[in-house]
Amino acid sequence: MNRLKQITLTMLVVAISVWSYAQSNPEVLVESTKTSKEAKTYNQGVKFFKNGDNNAALAKFDESISQKRSFLDPFLGKGYVLLLDKQYKESLVYLELYKTKGGTSKAVDECIADAYRGLGDMGSALEVMSDAVANNPNDVRILRKRASMYVEAGRYAEAVKDLDAAINQDKENKMLYQERAAAKKLNKDYEGAVADYSTLIEKDNSNAYYYSSRGVTYGEMSEYDDAIADFDKAIELKSDYYAAYNNRAVANIGKEDYEAAEKDLKYVIEKDSKNALAYNNLGIVCFKQEQIEESIKYYDKAIELKEDYGNAYFNRGISKNRIDRDAAIEDWNKAVSYGVIEAARYIHTR
Repeated sequence: MNRLKQITLTMLVVAISVWSYAQSNPEVLVESTKTSKEAKTYNQGVKFFKNGDNNAALAKFDESISQKRSFLDPFLGKGYVLLLDKQYKESLVYLELYKTKGGTSKAVDECIADAYRGLGDMGSALEVMSDAVANNPNDVRILRKRASMYVEAGRYAEAVKDLDAAINQDKENKMLYQERAAAKKLNKDYEGAVADYSTLIEKDNSNAYYYSSRGVTYGEMSEYDDAIADFDKAIELKSDYYAAYNNRAVANIGKEDYEAAEKDLKYVIEKDSKNALAYNNLGIVCFKQEQIEESIKYYDKAIELKEDYGNAYFNRGISKNRIDRDAAIEDWNKAVSYGVIEAARYIHTR
């Protein structure tokens, strides 16, 4: 049973969704400057869309198409609104028609790629985005979009290359450095990620998120003293930055300074009683000190607060395995169902 010693140390960065750009959309629907009947109908649809009435917008785009099928704007308009409504197959029909009929909106390739992405066809999505990059090699938005798709496809080195190219075009864009650091971390290039976070800190040394992000990266490199120094700075800049307290506790667990870790985690719970991560990490502190029953209580609380918390089930299973193997297996099965695939091998390991 000594082989079942592993525990999931969870570092969490909370503040900015690094890949939020991947969910953003280019400006697609703009009013036509033409004065024809079909253009006026289309413009009515655009106004309905901007007012949040997608159904009325779609009806107007259909009307415009019926008035003159060679007028292409409503094909793009309908394809785009269907895309936003997650009707991906229908969206592709109109977006592809717009493109094959000679539509020239630079945004159409992004929309088509997003439709394929929505259908789970990342190969086609990347093929379309690669054409878009070939036609617009210096377009930062398109490079970022393809980078986000490469990340989703697990092709992290290629994502880094796209972000390198984007940064060459816009060296002051801090989000680009964040995205590249995230891609580098996924590619296990921790030193490269540290370099990007250091660049961000040089650009803005008052941003607690940058210090905490670099600290997490140091932690993943087991450079716990450097990690703790960054979390200290993050907390100095933002006293209610509870993710940094959690992260500092994890670094102290790595150093086997359980007293310091417990102090941070109990402070988080005092200020945020629903912080499931802090309860999970307190369970780890107890487990590391052979306080098995106490660790289970903390995992119980983490799961009570977040019923799909796979890591907490995994960790609780490791603790329960000291007492009741059947109960441990039940927890590991739960962990697997919530995406902690590593728990599967514990079911068959003694």
